[in-house]
Amino acid sequence: MAVLVALATALGCGHEPPTRPEDTGSWRVAELPQLELGTSLHAIDFSDATGYILGSGTGKAGRDYVLVVRDPAGNWVRRELVNPPGNALFLDVAAGAAGIAVGGYLQQQVDPCLVHDQRGAVGASIARSGSRIAAIDGDDVLMVAGGTAIGGALWASREPGAWSTEATPLSQLHVGGYADVFVGNGRALACGFDSGSDTPPVVLTLDMDEGTWSRLPLGTGILGRTLRCVAVADDGTVLVGGVAEVGGATPRAFVRIRDASGTWSEPSLPDGDLIGGVNDVLPVGGGVWYVACGSEDGSGLATILRLDANGITRDLSPFHGAVLQLGRDAAGLLHAVGYQLSASASFRLPLLLTRG
Repeated sequence: MAVLVALATALGCGHEPPTRPEDTGSWRVAELPQLELGTSLHAIDFSDATGYILGSGTGKAGRDYVLVVRDPAGNWVRRELVNPPGNALFLDVAAGAAGIAVGGYLQQQVDPCLVHDQRGAVGASIARSGSRIAAIDGDDVLMVAGGTAIGGALWASREPGAWSTEATPLSQLHVGGYADVFVGNGRALACGFDSGSDTPPVVLTLDMDEGTWSRLPLGTGILGRTLRCVAVADDGTVLVGGVAEVGGATPRAFVRIRDASGTWSEPSLPDGDLIGGVNDVLPVGGGVWYVACGSEDGSGLATILRLDANGITRDLSPFHGAVLQLGRDAAGLLHAVGYQLSASASFRLPLLLTRG
């Protein structure tokens, strides 16, 4: 296995082995092509049977991204983006039948927000003012990208290669931003923060008929929480997740659930003060959700939780590292990407998990 080759190389250089998540009856560590040590996989998306994984590289190979694609035989193989800007860093990927688009930023002072859209015969790179595009999701009918800028950066594409700036209710005088966007189940959502001294969290929802964005009421007790992810299920249930830092207490992971009637609740998470934050939530139907956990810097434990009518349970043994994003292919197989840390946290090893 290529991952084991990389591990053997690390051991030969005197490094400690990584703390590996245990295979369980549900999740297993999947095979990847050989990737450089230090690579972190942070985004995954599918269009039918074709899957795309985006990561950040070490820079030693002359690029700052890693793209891995699942071929028709079901194998994950390395690929290259087509003519990406040379000074770009990419953070998220969205897949449509016509190809993929990636979001990130240019390492420059003017117009750093970037979407590189490879759908169709002619690819396009769109750069605008702000800090970065942190999230991108959708398909060829509607794709949405969100990031940080004055008034927040929220873009939409209703035709491959063509992107417009969306009007939103965020303040247009100060910096705002979106950490995640979700397109699916007939809805489009974005979550992040508005401007202000307390940087209040915000969730926006798109009226699919009118094409206008409005705030989704968040209820009480939301201040002091940083939103990292949002999604909506086919029954209209909305989940947001992230990390809470309230009153000087230890930061803890959280999810908030909005039912179809508009009522919010916040269930207790297993080891919520240890797992570093909620990075992604994925609805799979029948009232079942999966929750990806771990701190971005690897300082907490990582795990995957399962939420259903019976509550929230741990679905994967905790390990040192992070689970950063979840995806589901056309056959219903679940996938999770992230990284695992060595025992001394001296290096990262890329990680792909699958659940049948």
